[in-house]
Amino acid sequence: MPRQKGLVKNRIQRLNKLISRLIKEAKESGNKVKYEELIKKIPPEYGEGTEAFDVIITALLDNGIEIEYHDRKTLSEIYEFEDDEESKIGDDPAKIYLKQIANLGLLTKEQEVQYSKEIDDARNGITKLLFSTKYGIKKFLKWVEQIEYGVLPLEEIVSVDPNYWTSKKKNREEKERIRSAFDKIRQLYEKKKFSEITEIILELKPNFRKVMEVVEKMKEMFRKFEEVYLRKKDIEIAVSELENSSLLSEDESEDIGSLKEELKKLEKEVRNYENYFGYSYEEMKQLIEEINKLFSQYEEAKNKMVKGNLRLVIGVAKKFLNRGLEFMDLVQEGNAGLMKAAEKFDYRKGYKFSTYATWWIKQSIMRAIADHARTIRIPIHMIETIMRITKANRILTQEFGREPTYEEISEYLNMPIEKVRQAIEAAKEPISMDKPIGKDEDAYIGDFIADNVYGTPFEDAKRTLLREKIMEVLETLTLRERKILIMRYGLDGRPPRSLDDIAMELGISRERVRQIEARAMAKIKNNELRRQKLIQLINPE
Repeated sequence: MPRQKGLVKNRIQRLNKLISRLIKEAKESGNKVKYEELIKKIPPEYGEGTEAFDVIITALLDNGIEIEYHDRKTLSEIYEFEDDEESKIGDDPAKIYLKQIANLGLLTKEQEVQYSKEIDDARNGITKLLFSTKYGIKKFLKWVEQIEYGVLPLEEIVSVDPNYWTSKKKNREEKERIRSAFDKIRQLYEKKKFSEITEIILELKPNFRKVMEVVEKMKEMFRKFEEVYLRKKDIEIAVSELENSSLLSEDESEDIGSLKEELKKLEKEVRNYENYFGYSYEEMKQLIEEINKLFSQYEEAKNKMVKGNLRLVIGVAKKFLNRGLEFMDLVQEGNAGLMKAAEKFDYRKGYKFSTYATWWIKQSIMRAIADHARTIRIPIHMIETIMRITKANRILTQEFGREPTYEEISEYLNMPIEKVRQAIEAAKEPISMDKPIGKDEDAYIGDFIADNVYGTPFEDAKRTLLREKIMEVLETLTLRERKILIMRYGLDGRPPRSLDDIAMELGISRERVRQIEARAMAKIKNNELRRQKLIQLINPE
């Protein structure tokens, strides 16, 4: 276990160093980095589709780094609706969707800030309520323990300064600040000063996704608490009614006794739950209701932010038509990226939301194309290369009046010719073995492809004849000699056996097995009849 924790810790340290280096290089290049170049710099273990990849991208964007694709356009161009492009979509539901959102107004800078503040306030409110409970604080302390063991990365749980990735000094300061806060929380927990702990946790700004995971678990625990509490209330009413009854039968008297016993157990369970949460049932019920109300506000503000940028998704999605996914599938994936951007956006950094969201939308769409558009998955960066080559191919075809060569495409894109060749090969769609061919479509492609596993009928016949002749030769040997040769050379269809294995099975020494094998081989070589049978197979003429 310590070794495993050490490996996780080393991986986190490597990721932090990688992010610092990428940010530094991007800032030296004018706060910009090309997506294709970025992919080359990221090791496969942190590649597309991994959680670490999203951490890298978020860190770059938070530090004001712009990630560029080859076909970069201005936002005004992306937002435009053009009649000819709408006609290309051709799908009635898609056209209806376009008409529905065409009248949606774009958000102003002030509206973006307002909705972002509402999202932020709701998140802070939920976080405060969760960590005002004993349950929430204990969960946070569990995170602290995992961070210190190196199982969880620090930046996955709490917010860090953007310069954490680029400045060694700031990195040390941030780690020291957070460790100091962790120590303070432990000290206050021992003194049961929960309100002060809540304030410190709020200052650390925990990851909201992690917060909501704990909230959902807390709600689940509260439902169990509620069942016990309501059962306790029902029994209290039943006992009270029975005790107030003037005439009790013998059975009813026994019922009171058993109900009181159950009531004691339930009262103990209620006390345990109250100690677990740090609140009474009524207080917990009110707290859960407040969390639900704040989460509704959070969702409403996020939806407003998303709704005001749906046209941005259309603008990005229309550039990916005819890539293997339906238009509405592209829009759906783009909307998922837009929602992710709304969750991650920080208005305090001064960026415009649409600028921030464009990357997440494009990334989400390209990942969907890579995952679902083809039978064989192609990495996102390769799809980007294929798109560039396709565009170059179209331009050069118009210019030359013929299909361009690999060399011409390579020169036009300033790309290695081998990379052009690989991308063009990767772009080819696989052909089904069951595809019918011929005028009457009475044959299939699979019928004309050689089977390299089982061989031809001629080879099978030759192999069978060889086996028969070998067995004829072996029949002239003694039983022990025959058995040893069969086992030694795998003539029974099983893997060849070592001298030691054969010796163990026959109960004789290894040297004795070797002697018998040598004697048997000598018999075959020296006997003219046996030798001729084998020579005929090698030279049938």
